Order: sequence, then structure tokens, then C-alpha cells
Amino acid sequence: MLHALLWLVAALTVVVLALRWVDTDQPFLVAAQAMVPTVGFVAAAALAVALVAALVPALSRAGRRGARGGPHGGSRGAGRGTRLVAVVLAACCTVYAILAVPTLTRSTVAPEPGDVRVLTANLYKGHADAAALMAQVREREINVLVLVEVTPEMEQRLEAAGLRDVLPYEAGMTAPSAAGIRVWTGFARSIVDNGWGTAASQPTIRIGTDHGEVLLRAVHPEGPTLQDATTWRQEQRLLQRWVREQSGTGPLVVAGDFNASASHPAFRATTEGLQDAARVAGRGFMPTWPTGRTLLRPFTQIDHVMVRGMAVVDAGSVTIPGSDHAAVWARLRIG
Repeated sequence: MLHALLWLVAALTVVVLALRWVDTDQPFLVAAQAMVPTVGFVAAAALAVALVAALVPALSRAGRRGARGGPHGGSRGAGRGTRLVAVVLAACCTVYAILAVPTLTRSTVAPEPGDVRVLTANLYKGHADAAALMAQVREREINVLVLVEVTPEMEQRLEAAGLRDVLPYEAGMTAPSAAGIRVWTGFARSIVDNGWGTAASQPTIRIGTDHGEVLLRAVHPEGPTLQDATTWRQEQRLLQRWVREQSGTGPLVVAGDFNASASHPAFRATTEGLQDAARVAGRGFMPTWPTGRTLLRPFTQIDHVMVRGMAVVDAGSVTIPGSDHAAVWARLRIG
């Protein structure tokens, strides 16, 4: 029974890992791709079980009798089979390790007073705790705030919590559903564009800092569902085209809920030439969705602060009560 279960885990691990390189808009496969990092942890645990299951009989008296062809000879074949599945799982774990190691290596710079401090959060259709969010803004001295799923009522709660006192400049729009997306900054700014034909208006603003200008795009492409991922793939392509059009335009930040992770080829194509601030900071696997669930733990990172032409001081995530996403923050410097 254990032998069969280990082979099942090994087969699923190989399939899900291979999906990381399959560019698709098939809904079930897109959902499975989001599970790639979590499956890596399962594979590591299964590998440990397989190694124990393979080695313990060999060290036992019964295992030695089986090796001599005694009444326990059947255990020798089972042991070989278990060792084979261990080899398969070990190969998968090696690939996962190769993918993970770069995300665990820090390549950051020391903080300075003029740093750009970005925080992005999905507010779960306006249900997030405004006071808790503003506490994070103040504690981390955020000067660029990118919020997704901002309803008019949520904006009122944020203003009551002192948002405009801290970040007076704004762009974007609210909406009574998940389509609202807003940016507030403490820097002088000018709106370049207020969306590009997607379900949610996704503003671009040019932020003036003491060290130069930063172009920022707030993003929230439509997410995939188990019934359809066609629009999701189309909007990833739109964002990919926009990012490529900004080549050579100077420091760039693309932040928000991408509804995609590094396990999706579409996301990797979209963000080609950009760096994930959390990975540069060596945060490794930093799942941001879903949060606030009793039984289901976060298993994928779909919220990102992506940068180009900027050094990373630090980055991380923080849970905001009332939201189903963790907020992501990054401290950045031009250069």
C-alpha cells in the first residue's frame, strides 16, 4: 500500500513539475501550475518516507534473511521498487532545489533616507481592515501604495484612517466590485494613462523622487477560473506587450495582484527583464494567496512588486485582516 502511494505521489510530482514549462490557457492546468511550489514540499516529504521505507528493511534481520532468499524474499523486490521511487522523487526534489536556490540568495543594498517604499494589497472587494492597512503604511513609512479591489466604501474608511494625510497624491478609480484599483503616493506625480482595455482600470503614473523619476504600473489582470482562463491569458499578453514597450524608459515598477505566479510561463514571459523584489531580497517561497482560511493555507504567490533599474533594499509580505491576500512591500532605490 505504501509502495503504491509513493509511486502515485512520484507520478503526480513529475506531472505537476513538468507543467511549469507548459504555456497554456486550459483552466485546470493553469490551476495546477499554481501548485508547483507546494508539490515540491510534498515531494520532499514523500522522498523522506521513501528513503526510510527503503532503508529500514535492509537494516533489519528480516531484510537480511530476504537478501539470502529466505521466506522474506518478497521484501527485497519491494525494497528495490521503493528505492526506485526514491530516485524519481530525489530527481524531482533536485529540480525544485535548483529553482529555489536563486530565490534564497540576497542581493540587496543598504537603506537610505530617499528610498521608494512600495506596498501593494488586494483588499478583497473592500473587506480588508482599513486601520490595519494604515498601521502598516505608517510603520513601514510607505510612500507608494498600490491597492486592488478598492470599493468606494473602502476608500472612505481609508480616508477616515488618515490615508490622505500621509499620501496625498492619487490615481486610478474605485468600483463597487473587484475592478477598483487605486494608487496613492507621497511624491508629486502625473497620470500617464488610466488603463489599457482590461477588466480593471490599471493606472500608470510617473513618480518624481529626489533621485529621479520612476514609472509605475498598478496591475490587476483578470484571474483564471476552473471554467475559463482565456481572458486571463489575453490580459497577461497585454501586460507583456506593455512591459516590452517600456524598454529603455528608465526605472520601472509593476506592482499589484498579477493573478499569476512564477510557475506560470505566461507570468515569466510578462515579467521578462524585471526582478521580483521579494526574490532579490532572498525571501524564497512567499505565498500570498489564499489567506484568512481555516483549513486552506496560502500556496501560491500571485502578488508581486516587480522592478527594473532599481536596487532592492528589502521586501516581504504581511497579513491584512479581512483580505484573502497577503500584502507585499518593497523598499527600493533608483540605480
